[in-house]
Amino acid sequence: MLINLGAALRGLGENESAIKTYDRAIKHKVQLADAYYNKGRALQSLDKFEEAQDNYKLALSINDKEADTWVNLGTVQRELCLIRSATTVLNKLVHMAVVDHEQDFEIEHLRNLNSFLK
Repeated sequence: MLINLGAALRGLGENESAIKTYDRAIKHKVQLADAYYNKGRALQSLDKFEEAQDNYKLALSINDKEADTWVNLGTVQRELCLIRSATTVLNKLVHMAVVDHEQDFEIEHLRNLNSFLK
């Protein structure tokens, strides 16, 4: 229920309130991977990329099978100019082979980063 409330708040642009709601879910250990992931999205919307990165990593430490979380982690790493880290995320996604059409745009940005390293 807290995850849904946070998502509704985020959908209304109330990212600070959404973050507080996700923090409550985390405190009560409710759907932890989802709470960290969604908190990361709210933080990312506020351009708090380092904090978002931390939350995506926490989500992945609980469930590393979620391609969306990997994509968002790579995206914030791109924003933080962490090219090698973002490339590692891209490689993880390629090995997962779990990419849908909605993620193609972000994946393409991560691939572009890879070209800088060559």
